[in-house]
This record gives sequence, C-alpha cells and structure tokens, in this order.
Amino acid sequence: EQVRIEAKEKIDSDGTDDEDRTRIQNAELFAGRYLSEDDTENVYQRFCTLVKKGKWQIPLDCAVSLYKKGFYEQAFNYASMVARMSHPIANYFVGVMEFKGQGCTQNKVESYKY
Repeated sequence: EQVRIEAKEKIDSDGTDDEDRTRIQNAELFAGRYLSEDDTENVYQRFCTLVKKGKWQIPLDCAVSLYKKGFYEQAFNYASMVARMSHPIANYFVGVMEFKGQGCTQNKVESYKY
C-alpha cells in the first residue's frame, strides 16, 4: 500500500514520472552540448529521445534555425522527426522543403500531403 502511494506521488499531472523527467532533462542538456560541439550523430540520438517523450520544442527550434542558415539536409531530418508527431509547424517546413527540394529530393506531389 505504501509503495503504491509513493509511486503515485512521483507522477506529475502530465503523466511524467521522476525517471522520465530525468531522461528528458538529460537529453535536453546533452542535445545542447552536442549542438555546440557540432556532433550531429549524438544530437540526432538526443532529439529522438526528446521526440519519443513528446518534447518537440528543442528539435523543432533547431530545425528552423538550421533552415534559416541554409543547412537544409539537417533541418529536413530534424523537422521530419517532429512531423511524425503530426506537429503543424514541422509539417509545414517538411512540405515546403519537399516542394523546393531543400535537403531532400524535390517531390511536389508528396509535399502537399504535409
């Protein structure tokens, strides 16, 4: 009985428990560090962790920033990751990039699906 009560208290109103919260915080921290070190493989792994946990803000912000700087391939990869969650802004960027062929093969027909 006591264990169930303690476990229940560790879960926030959004359904995230302490262990998940720690994983999310670590992924955010390391994503920032790896971004500054230009370590794209580790950034991608941390972004995958964040997106799986429903935390899309950092990967999407990064995708938009990369897009504005002309790094279309990386921007497309990160925006696509978030777009899989049916996020409207990410869908927009993926659609525009597919329409223009920025960071991916141009596919005007496919671009309208986003």
